[in-house]
Amino acid sequence: MFSHRLKELRRENKITQRDLAKFLEVDRTSITKWETTDVMPDGLMLSKIAKRFSVSIEYLIGTTNDRRRIEDVFSPSLEEVRSRAEKMNLTDDEKIALGILKDLPLSKQQALLKETISDFNDLPDEEKKTVIKMISAYLSTR
Repeated sequence: MFSHRLKELRRENKITQRDLAKFLEVDRTSITKWETTDVMPDGLMLSKIAKRFSVSIEYLIGTTNDRRRIEDVFSPSLEEVRSRAEKMNLTDDEKIALGILKDLPLSKQQALLKETISDFNDLPDEEKKTVIKMISAYLSTR
Protein backbone atom coordinates (compact mmCIF):
# COMPACT_ATOMS: atom_id res chain seq x y z
CA MET A 1 0.00 0.00 0.00
CA PHE A 2 2.81 2.44 0.89
CA SER A 3 4.46 2.00 -2.51
CA HIS A 4 1.22 2.81 -4.30
CA ARG A 5 0.44 5.83 -2.12
CA LEU A 6 3.94 7.28 -2.42
CA LYS A 7 3.90 7.03 -6.21
CA GLU A 8 0.36 8.43 -6.36
CA LEU A 9 1.22 11.43 -4.16
CA ARG A 10 4.42 12.12 -6.02
CA ARG A 11 2.62 12.10 -9.37
CA GLU A 12 -0.32 14.18 -8.09
CA ASN A 13 2.17 16.79 -6.96
CA LYS A 14 4.16 16.55 -10.20
CA ILE A 15 7.38 15.71 -8.39
CA THR A 16 10.05 13.53 -9.95
CA GLN A 17 11.74 10.77 -8.04
CA ARG A 18 14.94 12.78 -8.28
CA ASP A 19 13.32 15.90 -6.77
CA LEU A 20 11.71 13.93 -3.95
CA ALA A 21 15.03 12.20 -3.23
CA LYS A 22 16.76 15.57 -3.08
CA PHE A 23 14.10 16.92 -0.69
CA LEU A 24 14.40 13.84 1.55
CA GLU A 25 18.19 13.78 1.26
CA VAL A 26 18.28 10.20 0.02
CA ASP A 27 19.43 8.54 -3.18
CA ARG A 28 16.89 8.32 -6.03
CA THR A 29 17.21 4.54 -5.91
CA SER A 30 15.62 4.64 -2.45
CA ILE A 31 12.51 6.29 -3.91
CA THR A 32 12.43 3.69 -6.69
CA LYS A 33 12.76 0.88 -4.14
CA TRP A 34 9.95 2.33 -1.98
CA GLU A 35 7.67 2.69 -4.99
CA THR A 36 8.28 -0.75 -6.48
CA THR A 37 8.77 -3.10 -3.52
CA ASP A 38 7.28 -3.78 -0.09
CA VAL A 39 10.23 -1.99 1.55
CA MET A 40 9.23 1.03 3.64
CA PRO A 41 11.42 3.77 5.03
CA ASP A 42 11.94 4.22 8.76
CA GLY A 43 9.56 6.24 10.92
CA LEU A 44 11.52 9.48 10.66
CA MET A 45 11.52 9.27 6.87
CA LEU A 46 7.81 8.41 6.84
CA SER A 47 7.23 11.55 8.89
CA LYS A 48 9.20 13.67 6.39
CA ILE A 49 7.29 12.20 3.46
CA ALA A 50 3.94 12.74 5.18
CA LYS A 51 4.85 16.33 5.99
CA ARG A 52 6.03 16.98 2.42
CA PHE A 53 2.69 15.85 0.98
CA SER A 54 0.55 17.17 3.88
CA VAL A 55 -0.92 13.75 4.63
CA SER A 56 -0.90 11.54 7.70
CA ILE A 57 1.56 8.70 8.17
CA GLU A 58 -1.49 6.48 8.63
CA TYR A 59 -2.63 7.41 5.13
CA LEU A 60 0.85 6.75 3.71
CA ILE A 61 1.02 3.23 5.12
CA GLY A 62 -2.57 2.40 4.24
CA THR A 63 -4.25 2.13 7.64
CA THR A 64 -6.73 4.85 6.67
CA ASN A 65 -8.06 6.46 3.52
CA ASP A 66 -8.29 9.84 5.26
CA ARG A 67 -5.38 11.96 4.08
CA ARG A 68 -5.70 14.57 6.82
CA ARG A 69 -3.01 14.82 9.44
CA ILE A 70 -4.22 14.35 13.01
CA GLU A 71 -3.56 18.01 13.83
CA ASP A 72 -5.77 19.00 10.89
CA VAL A 73 -8.60 16.81 12.14
CA PHE A 74 -8.59 18.19 15.68
CA SER A 75 -7.51 21.75 15.01
CA PRO A 76 -10.50 24.03 14.50
CA SER A 77 -10.53 26.64 11.78
CA LEU A 78 -9.97 30.27 12.67
CA GLU A 79 -13.64 30.93 11.87
CA GLU A 80 -14.68 28.23 14.33
CA VAL A 81 -12.45 29.73 17.03
CA ARG A 82 -13.94 33.18 16.38
CA SER A 83 -17.47 31.82 16.49
CA ARG A 84 -16.90 30.10 19.82
CA ALA A 85 -15.16 33.19 21.17
CA GLU A 86 -18.22 35.29 20.25
CA LYS A 87 -20.46 32.95 22.22
CA MET A 88 -18.24 33.32 25.29
CA ASN A 89 -18.36 37.15 25.29
CA LEU A 90 -14.60 37.50 25.02
CA THR A 91 -13.08 40.94 24.69
CA ASP A 92 -11.34 41.86 21.43
CA ASP A 93 -7.94 41.36 23.10
CA GLU A 94 -8.98 37.94 24.38
CA LYS A 95 -10.20 36.97 20.90
CA ILE A 96 -6.87 38.02 19.39
CA ALA A 97 -4.95 36.08 22.04
CA LEU A 98 -7.07 32.99 21.42
CA GLY A 99 -6.48 33.27 17.67
CA ILE A 100 -2.73 33.57 18.19
CA LEU A 101 -2.74 30.61 20.57
CA LYS A 102 -4.69 28.53 18.04
CA ASP A 103 -2.11 29.22 15.33
CA LEU A 104 0.82 28.00 17.45
CA PRO A 105 2.02 24.41 17.10
CA LEU A 106 0.29 22.12 19.59
CA SER A 107 3.47 21.64 21.65
CA LYS A 108 3.82 25.43 22.05
CA GLN A 109 0.12 25.72 22.98
CA GLN A 110 0.55 23.10 25.67
CA ALA A 111 3.73 24.71 27.04
CA LEU A 112 2.09 28.14 27.18
CA LEU A 113 -1.00 26.77 28.93
CA LYS A 114 1.14 24.84 31.40
CA GLU A 115 3.13 27.99 32.20
CA THR A 116 -0.08 30.00 32.62
CA ILE A 117 -1.58 27.43 34.94
CA SER A 118 1.59 27.23 37.05
CA ASP A 119 1.53 31.02 37.51
CA PHE A 120 -2.23 31.12 38.14
CA ASN A 121 -2.11 31.49 41.93
CA ASP A 122 0.07 34.58 41.68
CA LEU A 123 -2.42 36.45 39.49
CA PRO A 124 -4.86 39.08 40.74
CA ASP A 125 -8.48 37.86 40.91
CA GLU A 126 -9.56 39.78 37.81
CA GLU A 127 -6.77 38.22 35.75
CA LYS A 128 -7.67 34.78 37.13
CA LYS A 129 -11.19 35.24 35.73
CA THR A 130 -9.72 36.16 32.36
CA VAL A 131 -7.40 33.15 32.37
CA ILE A 132 -10.27 30.83 33.25
CA LYS A 133 -12.38 32.32 30.48
CA MET A 134 -9.53 32.01 27.96
CA ILE A 135 -8.73 28.41 28.91
CA SER A 136 -12.42 27.53 28.67
CA ALA A 137 -12.59 29.13 25.24
CA TYR A 138 -9.43 27.32 24.18
CA LEU A 139 -10.68 23.95 25.41
CA SER A 140 -13.99 24.42 23.65
CA THR A 141 -12.08 24.64 20.35
CA ARG A 142 -10.19 21.38 20.84
